[in-house]
Amino acid sequence: MIKKVLVPVDGSPLSEAALPVAESIAARFGATVELLRVVPSVLQGVVSFASADVPMLGPDWDDMERDQVSEARRYVVQLGRSLPQRTTVTTSVRLGDPIEEILHRARQGGFDLVVMSTHGRTGVGRWVMGSVAESVARRIGVNVLLVHPAADRAAGDPETSGASAALSTSPTPGERDIR
Repeated sequence: MIKKVLVPVDGSPLSEAALPVAESIAARFGATVELLRVVPSVLQGVVSFASADVPMLGPDWDDMERDQVSEARRYVVQLGRSLPQRTTVTTSVRLGDPIEEILHRARQGGFDLVVMSTHGRTGVGRWVMGSVAESVARRIGVNVLLVHPAADRAAGDPETSGASAALSTSPTPGERDIR
């Protein structure tokens, strides 16, 4: 039985493609949906590009992070209001590494399912760019439904418009994934 669904969003239309799928599942099972927006830490971005000592960032950086978190809160609240009223929606915003924060919130919140969009990159593109969705699916320990907006949607084909999805059942913590 699915009671709680986590939907990480990043502000992009791609990430929002997971919403109709999550809402449909929530409606069918009477589950709640939590929209999660992770704001990458400014310090994290600076440290990832710098190999030398990082100077004190000062209050301007703190203000920038605060502004980004405030904007993220407004975004998830507005997004939640766009879902049908039959769906119970909560929102949360976290500051930090998106992968780690999604994993932490999913485990902490006792979610039964995580529904998120993926670019569907393969080969060199995935190796170079990485994949938040793939990293989450491999490490989370709960069911993950990855939604990939179908290429046919752009063509406007009414027979095939929509999204394709793949369910990944992650190994429980301590269980070995042999894929």
